[in-house]
Amino acid sequence: LPPRGTAPIAADRTVIAWLSCQNDPASALYTAAGLEARTAIAPIAPAAVRSSSRSALATANAILLRVGCPDWAGNEPALGQAGFRQRYQAGDYQIWIRNARP
Repeated sequence: LPPRGTAPIAADRTVIAWLSCQNDPASALYTAAGLEARTAIAPIAPAAVRSSSRSALATANAILLRVGCPDWAGNEPALGQAGFRQRYQAGDYQIWIRNARP
């Protein structure tokens, strides 16, 4: 790690697109604290991601995708087109992070 105070701090807040189903929190955009409290910023629908992924995910900088959900099946290419890259998978969950913006 760089010495304290020498690395720039990102000004963007973390916004997570939670794309899931069943007993998970509702599919929506959340802050980290909002996800814990299940208080969404805005709902997000599978059709919106499929039809206009860049627009639907414009404010998100991270995605948590539950790949076993029928509503979200096959959306991975749309996530890539919106500027995200899969970084981690544990069981049925994938974490996608937005690529660095120029």
